[in-house]
Amino acid sequence: MVKLVYTHASGACGSDVVRVRVSPRAHNFQRQKDMQIKINSIKENPVNILRRMGYSFQRYEGEQMSFVRPLARAGFPRFHIYAKVEGSDLIINIHLDQKKETYGQDTRHHGEYDSDSKALQDEVGRIKSII
Repeated sequence: MVKLVYTHASGACGSDVVRVRVSPRAHNFQRQKDMQIKINSIKENPVNILRRMGYSFQRYEGEQMSFVRPLARAGFPRFHIYAKVEGSDLIINIHLDQKKETYGQDTRHHGEYDSDSKALQDEVGRIKSII
Protein backbone atom coordinates (compact mmCIF):
# COMPACT_ATOMS: atom_id res chain seq x y z
CA MET A 1 0.00 0.00 0.00
CA VAL A 2 1.24 3.45 -0.90
CA LYS A 3 -0.17 6.84 0.05
CA LEU A 4 -0.63 8.89 -3.10
CA VAL A 5 -0.74 12.67 -2.64
CA TYR A 6 -1.92 14.74 -5.58
CA THR A 7 -2.97 18.19 -6.70
CA HIS A 8 -5.80 18.43 -9.20
CA ALA A 9 -5.71 21.02 -12.01
CA SER A 10 -8.49 22.89 -10.18
CA GLY A 11 -6.13 23.41 -7.25
CA ALA A 12 -7.84 20.88 -4.99
CA CYS A 13 -5.51 18.62 -3.05
CA GLY A 14 -6.15 15.11 -1.88
CA SER A 15 -4.65 11.81 -0.97
CA ASP A 16 -5.57 8.18 -1.44
CA VAL A 17 -4.14 4.94 -0.26
CA VAL A 18 -3.65 2.72 -3.27
CA ARG A 19 -2.38 -0.77 -3.91
CA VAL A 20 0.55 -0.74 -6.33
CA ARG A 21 1.84 -3.69 -8.30
CA VAL A 22 5.22 -3.26 -9.89
CA SER A 23 6.13 -5.67 -12.64
CA PRO A 24 9.79 -6.67 -12.38
CA ARG A 25 9.98 -6.52 -16.18
CA ALA A 26 8.73 -2.95 -16.33
CA HIS A 27 10.81 -1.77 -13.38
CA ASN A 28 14.33 -1.81 -14.81
CA PHE A 29 16.34 -3.86 -17.19
CA GLN A 30 18.62 -5.37 -14.58
CA ARG A 31 15.72 -7.40 -13.23
CA GLN A 32 14.53 -8.46 -16.65
CA LYS A 33 15.46 -11.75 -18.22
CA ASP A 34 16.37 -10.09 -21.51
CA MET A 35 18.69 -11.84 -23.87
CA GLN A 36 22.09 -10.25 -23.52
CA ILE A 37 24.79 -9.60 -26.10
CA LYS A 38 28.23 -8.31 -25.19
CA ILE A 39 30.37 -6.57 -27.81
CA ASN A 40 33.95 -6.42 -26.60
CA SER A 41 36.26 -3.45 -27.18
CA ILE A 42 34.02 -1.22 -29.29
CA LYS A 43 35.90 1.29 -31.45
CA GLU A 44 33.02 3.61 -32.37
CA ASN A 45 30.05 5.39 -30.85
CA PRO A 46 27.46 2.85 -29.57
CA VAL A 47 24.65 4.88 -31.16
CA ASN A 48 26.29 4.46 -34.58
CA ILE A 49 26.79 0.73 -34.00
CA LEU A 50 23.11 0.22 -33.20
CA ARG A 51 21.95 2.48 -36.05
CA ARG A 52 23.95 0.34 -38.44
CA MET A 53 21.95 -2.62 -37.10
CA GLY A 54 18.69 -0.82 -37.93
CA TYR A 55 17.83 0.54 -34.48
CA SER A 56 16.63 4.07 -33.69
CA PHE A 57 17.74 5.85 -30.55
CA GLN A 58 14.82 6.62 -28.21
CA ARG A 59 16.18 8.13 -25.00
CA TYR A 60 18.67 7.93 -22.16
CA GLU A 61 17.51 6.21 -18.99
CA GLY A 62 20.27 6.89 -16.48
CA GLU A 63 23.43 5.34 -17.87
CA GLN A 64 21.44 3.19 -20.29
CA MET A 65 20.33 4.03 -23.81
CA SER A 66 17.02 2.83 -25.23
CA PHE A 67 16.73 1.80 -28.91
CA VAL A 68 13.90 0.28 -30.97
CA ARG A 69 13.52 -1.47 -34.31
CA PRO A 70 9.85 -1.69 -35.34
CA LEU A 71 8.74 -4.71 -37.36
CA ALA A 72 5.56 -3.03 -38.65
CA ARG A 73 4.53 0.46 -39.76
CA ALA A 74 2.32 0.85 -36.69
CA GLY A 75 5.40 0.61 -34.48
CA PHE A 76 4.55 -2.75 -32.91
CA PRO A 77 5.72 -5.44 -32.65
CA ARG A 78 9.24 -4.09 -32.22
CA PHE A 79 12.58 -5.13 -30.86
CA HIS A 80 13.63 -3.03 -27.88
CA ILE A 81 17.22 -2.71 -26.70
CA TYR A 82 18.67 -1.26 -23.53
CA ALA A 83 22.38 -0.68 -24.06
CA LYS A 84 25.15 0.54 -21.82
CA VAL A 85 28.89 0.89 -22.07
CA GLU A 86 31.03 -0.82 -19.44
CA GLY A 87 34.66 0.14 -19.92
CA SER A 88 35.18 -0.38 -23.65
CA ASP A 89 32.46 -3.06 -23.96
CA LEU A 90 28.88 -2.56 -25.13
CA ILE A 91 26.26 -4.56 -23.21
CA ILE A 92 23.00 -5.03 -25.11
CA ASN A 93 19.82 -6.33 -23.45
CA ILE A 94 17.13 -7.12 -26.00
CA HIS A 95 13.48 -8.10 -25.84
CA LEU A 96 10.48 -8.09 -28.19
CA ASP A 97 7.58 -5.72 -27.46
CA GLN A 98 4.48 -7.37 -28.95
CA LYS A 99 2.28 -4.31 -28.48
CA LYS A 100 2.18 -1.03 -26.63
CA GLU A 101 1.99 -1.30 -22.87
CA THR A 102 -1.49 -0.87 -21.45
CA TYR A 103 -2.49 1.16 -18.45
CA GLY A 104 -5.53 1.07 -16.26
CA GLN A 105 -5.98 -0.86 -13.05
CA ASP A 106 -2.89 -2.91 -13.84
CA THR A 107 0.10 -1.87 -15.89
CA ARG A 108 1.00 -4.54 -18.38
CA HIS A 109 4.04 -4.73 -20.55
CA HIS A 110 3.50 -6.99 -23.54
CA GLY A 111 7.07 -8.08 -24.13
CA GLU A 112 8.83 -11.35 -24.86
CA TYR A 113 11.95 -11.73 -22.76
CA ASP A 114 12.37 -15.45 -23.10
CA SER A 115 15.33 -16.93 -24.91
CA ASP A 116 12.86 -19.56 -26.22
CA SER A 117 11.30 -16.94 -28.52
CA LYS A 118 12.15 -17.83 -32.13
CA ALA A 119 11.84 -14.20 -33.25
CA LEU A 120 14.20 -13.07 -30.50
CA GLN A 121 16.72 -15.81 -31.32
CA ASP A 122 16.62 -14.82 -35.00
CA GLU A 123 17.20 -11.15 -34.16
CA VAL A 124 20.13 -11.94 -31.88
CA GLY A 125 21.59 -14.05 -34.68
CA ARG A 126 21.12 -11.17 -37.14
CA ILE A 127 22.85 -8.75 -34.77
CA LYS A 128 25.76 -11.12 -34.20
CA SER A 129 26.21 -11.53 -37.96
CA ILE A 130 26.55 -7.73 -38.33
CA ILE A 131 29.06 -7.32 -35.50
